[in-house]
Amino acid sequence: MTKVKLDTAKLDALIRAAPERANRIVRSGAFAVQGNAVTYAPWETGYLRTTIMPKEISRLVYWVEAGPEYAIYQELGFVHWLSGAFIQNPFMVPAVEAVRAQYNAMWKDFFK
Repeated sequence: MTKVKLDTAKLDALIRAAPERANRIVRSGAFAVQGNAVTYAPWETGYLRTTIMPKEISRLVYWVEAGPEYAIYQELGFVHWLSGAFIQNPFMVPAVEAVRAQYNAMWKDFFK
């Protein structure tokens, strides 16, 4: 009977490296979203733009947050108290959409 020895050293190395590589992809995606959100955010005083930051929640989970309470109203819209006009200045969703193709390409490359 012939014995076959399977060398899994390369496979083991890939498996060990996968979590860190995946975390780098998620982190770079979060920072790309942040960069675009800062660009797209409305600017009056500049405060909203300075508070947009990625935050690591756990491994492979990042949130891109905007600090001021009024950020959600800029994103989703509000009715102006004086004019009655509906005003909306989305910045976070367009930032995510701008990064989507690049982010998907990074994951596609990861699984090759």
